[in-house]
Amino acid sequence: MAEGTLRQYLSGRRYPDLDFLAAITSAADVSLLWLATGEGDKRPRAAGVTREDSGDYTRTEVDETALKRALEAVEEALALAEKAVEPGKKAGIVAAVYTALARPGSAADHAEIMRLIRSML
Repeated sequence: MAEGTLRQYLSGRRYPDLDFLAAITSAADVSLLWLATGEGDKRPRAAGVTREDSGDYTRTEVDETALKRALEAVEEALALAEKAVEPGKKAGIVAAVYTALARPGSAADHAEIMRLIRSML
Protein backbone atom coordinates (compact mmCIF):
# COMPACT_ATOMS: atom_id res chain seq x y z
CA MET A 1 0.00 0.00 0.00
CA ALA A 2 1.28 3.43 -0.87
CA GLU A 3 2.16 5.75 2.00
CA GLY A 4 -0.14 8.45 0.60
CA THR A 5 -3.08 6.02 0.58
CA LEU A 6 -2.42 5.07 4.20
CA ARG A 7 -2.23 8.75 5.18
CA GLN A 8 -5.61 9.38 3.52
CA TYR A 9 -7.14 6.44 5.42
CA LEU A 10 -5.75 7.69 8.72
CA SER A 11 -6.91 11.26 8.13
CA GLY A 12 -10.43 10.18 7.13
CA ARG A 13 -10.17 11.74 3.67
CA ARG A 14 -10.49 8.32 2.07
CA TYR A 15 -11.86 4.96 3.15
CA PRO A 16 -10.71 1.52 2.07
CA ASP A 17 -13.12 -0.35 -0.17
CA LEU A 18 -14.94 -3.43 1.08
CA ASP A 19 -12.74 -5.87 -0.87
CA PHE A 20 -9.65 -4.46 0.84
CA LEU A 21 -11.30 -4.61 4.28
CA ALA A 22 -12.43 -8.19 3.62
CA ALA A 23 -8.86 -9.16 2.72
CA ILE A 24 -7.55 -7.58 5.94
CA THR A 25 -10.17 -9.22 8.14
CA SER A 26 -9.55 -12.58 6.51
CA ALA A 27 -5.76 -12.37 6.69
CA ALA A 28 -5.79 -11.14 10.31
CA ASP A 29 -8.76 -13.35 11.34
CA VAL A 30 -10.55 -10.39 12.95
CA SER A 31 -14.14 -9.21 12.70
CA LEU A 32 -15.04 -6.21 10.57
CA LEU A 33 -16.72 -4.50 13.54
CA TRP A 34 -13.55 -4.81 15.60
CA LEU A 35 -11.37 -3.60 12.72
CA ALA A 36 -13.61 -0.61 11.99
CA THR A 37 -14.37 0.49 15.54
CA GLY A 38 -12.25 -1.48 18.01
CA GLU A 39 -15.51 -2.67 19.58
CA GLY A 40 -17.05 -6.11 19.88
CA ASP A 41 -15.34 -9.45 19.69
CA LYS A 42 -12.02 -9.42 17.91
CA ARG A 43 -12.34 -12.89 16.37
CA PRO A 44 -15.14 -13.49 13.85
CA ARG A 45 -15.96 -16.95 15.20
CA ALA A 46 -16.44 -15.43 18.67
CA ALA A 47 -18.69 -12.83 17.07
CA GLY A 48 -21.09 -15.52 15.84
CA VAL A 49 -19.89 -15.95 12.27
CA THR A 50 -19.86 -19.61 11.38
CA ARG A 51 -17.22 -20.55 8.85
CA GLU A 52 -16.46 -23.87 7.22
CA ASP A 53 -13.06 -23.84 5.61
CA SER A 54 -12.40 -26.20 2.77
CA GLY A 55 -9.33 -26.09 0.54
CA ASP A 56 -11.04 -24.06 -2.20
CA TYR A 57 -13.63 -21.91 -0.43
CA THR A 58 -14.94 -20.41 2.76
CA ARG A 59 -18.68 -20.56 3.42
CA THR A 60 -20.24 -18.00 5.71
CA GLU A 61 -23.77 -18.41 7.00
CA VAL A 62 -25.85 -15.24 6.90
CA ASP A 63 -28.61 -14.41 9.36
CA GLU A 64 -31.02 -12.78 6.93
CA THR A 65 -33.08 -11.17 9.70
CA ALA A 66 -29.99 -9.50 11.18
CA LEU A 67 -28.83 -8.44 7.70
CA LYS A 68 -32.24 -6.87 6.98
CA ARG A 69 -32.16 -5.03 10.33
CA ALA A 70 -28.62 -3.82 9.58
CA LEU A 71 -29.63 -2.47 6.16
CA GLU A 72 -32.71 -0.75 7.59
CA ALA A 73 -30.70 0.84 10.43
CA VAL A 74 -28.03 2.17 8.05
CA GLU A 75 -30.65 3.58 5.68
CA GLU A 76 -32.45 5.23 8.62
CA ALA A 77 -29.23 6.76 9.98
CA LEU A 78 -28.21 8.07 6.56
CA ALA A 79 -31.64 9.62 6.04
CA LEU A 80 -31.59 11.27 9.48
CA ALA A 81 -28.08 12.62 8.86
CA GLU A 82 -29.09 13.65 5.33
CA LYS A 83 -25.92 12.00 4.06
CA ALA A 84 -25.07 9.85 1.11
CA VAL A 85 -22.01 7.62 1.20
CA GLU A 86 -20.22 5.76 -1.53
CA PRO A 87 -21.22 2.08 -1.91
CA GLY A 88 -17.96 0.67 -0.51
CA LYS A 89 -18.22 2.72 2.67
CA LYS A 90 -21.93 1.92 3.02
CA ALA A 91 -21.17 -1.79 2.66
CA GLY A 92 -18.57 -1.52 5.42
CA ILE A 93 -21.06 0.18 7.74
CA VAL A 94 -23.72 -2.44 7.00
CA ALA A 95 -21.19 -5.21 7.66
CA ALA A 96 -20.20 -3.69 11.02
CA VAL A 97 -23.84 -3.30 12.08
CA TYR A 98 -24.62 -6.83 10.91
CA THR A 99 -21.71 -8.17 12.98
CA ALA A 100 -23.08 -6.39 16.05
CA LEU A 101 -26.62 -7.68 15.47
CA ALA A 102 -25.69 -11.25 14.54
CA ARG A 103 -23.60 -11.87 17.65
CA PRO A 104 -25.07 -14.72 19.74
CA GLY A 105 -26.96 -13.24 22.66
CA SER A 106 -26.63 -9.76 21.17
CA ALA A 107 -28.84 -7.29 22.93
CA ALA A 108 -27.71 -4.33 20.84
CA ASP A 109 -30.44 -1.74 21.15
CA HIS A 110 -31.45 0.82 18.55
CA ALA A 111 -29.53 3.68 20.19
CA GLU A 112 -26.33 1.62 20.36
CA ILE A 113 -26.61 0.68 16.68
CA MET A 114 -27.23 4.31 15.71
CA ARG A 115 -24.13 5.39 17.70
CA LEU A 116 -22.08 2.76 15.86
CA ILE A 117 -23.31 4.00 12.49
CA ARG A 118 -22.71 7.67 13.32
CA SER A 119 -19.17 6.83 14.43
CA MET A 120 -18.51 5.40 10.98
CA LEU A 121 -19.98 8.27 8.95
